[in-house]
Amino acid sequence: MLKAPQSEHLGIEGFPPERSMYECLLRATGLHCQAEDGSWRFEAPSEDDPARLREVWQVLEEFVFAEPPAPRPVSELWRKLAAPPFGLAEGVMPPLLLAFLRANEQETTLYRESTFLAEPAIPDWEVLLRRPELFAVAGSRAQGEKRLLLERLARGLNLEDGQAHVVPVVRRLLKSARALPPCSWSTRAMSARTLALREALEKARSPEALLWIDIPRALGFEPPFEPGQAQPALALEARGEAARPQPFEREAFFAALNEALREWSAFGPQVLEGARDALLRAFGLREGEAGWRELVEAASAMRGEVADPLLVPLLARATGEEGALSSVLALIANRPWPSWSDADIAGWPSRIAPFARAWSSARQSPQVLAAPLHPTRDHEAPDATLQVLAAPLEANRSAPRPALGEEEEVAALGLLKRLRTRLCAKDGTPLAPSVQRAALWDLLREIERREGAG
Repeated sequence: MLKAPQSEHLGIEGFPPERSMYECLLRATGLHCQAEDGSWRFEAPSEDDPARLREVWQVLEEFVFAEPPAPRPVSELWRKLAAPPFGLAEGVMPPLLLAFLRANEQETTLYRESTFLAEPAIPDWEVLLRRPELFAVAGSRAQGEKRLLLERLARGLNLEDGQAHVVPVVRRLLKSARALPPCSWSTRAMSARTLALREALEKARSPEALLWIDIPRALGFEPPFEPGQAQPALALEARGEAARPQPFEREAFFAALNEALREWSAFGPQVLEGARDALLRAFGLREGEAGWRELVEAASAMRGEVADPLLVPLLARATGEEGALSSVLALIANRPWPSWSDADIAGWPSRIAPFARAWSSARQSPQVLAAPLHPTRDHEAPDATLQVLAAPLEANRSAPRPALGEEEEVAALGLLKRLRTRLCAKDGTPLAPSVQRAALWDLLREIERREGAG
């Protein structure tokens, strides 16, 4: 029933003992039946059910969907079903309950020791068979205003048609929140409303209570279906204010919810981009993706030419594969950026400082044969600058090519191949002509200095 609810015979092969129970309790009663698309599903017994389970099903509905929505003990349900006029055997109750939950899976929830089970598994039901007092069930059917709110929430969360129910909405909301990096869960550097919303999701125990009570209170509103709540809103408590929450108003609620979710989801990317830009500024580069590409190109040219123990691993990580930025930040901070605390973020500039000094020193060293970094884009460089950069090359065009021996020719050919590689970006595309000229210009000056020193 848990592993193959859409399969004929629930995937049971042959005729083991459980097949007999399936045929009598689920197949013959119509609780497990074939849909028009050929798949199998659970649904309520028909009016002419020969096993007369319709009355039992009605007890299940009244118990699970009783108002107000709240978890109710499974042990209490067992007592109702065991009492007259039903007198159900204990072994029949769990599969009947599971069939009911499967037939209403969008609107029902199961709890174990007061904890919501988003996807109850076989071990959970094995415990329920032995210790039903540890479990509770709840249900919530949306009509009227609840239905309108759920449909709008479902659209905002990109849920499929037919999933505008409490459980799918809460499950998607929790899944999206849990996908955020740990720093988004630990920071206090967000608005009071966003922090209150995070706390409500973090402490959620019941989807119904989370959606209709906890989230509205976190955003500063009275619960929409619990009028007259006397408790102060969590967002107001976080600011130390004693004011009562404001009456629930649909548009204001969604505006506040969207603003809080945007701030929360944006925190992680802001940490990453802020750390990157602070690093680039300290290294004397422009901010943004363009500055990071300049750093990577320079690091590629500097590898093998620098022995500074701080820079060697940084250069290796910066020129690595995808994820190089995260790797560099983790090296400097000594922990991955998604796990940074507010203290790590505040202390980031001091972490960068020694690396920035080493970078600056290496860039000024005559041993580094790399292209200088310019504050303007290549296409923004004035024509006069291009002419100056090209001058040494133009002057050497008329000079005769040095005569080389056979071994020297082989060495020169290998060097030419390596230079061509260095004159391309990481993806293999050639760098801009101005960058190539600048690199070769520096290289020629270095050769001239060596010849002069010799």
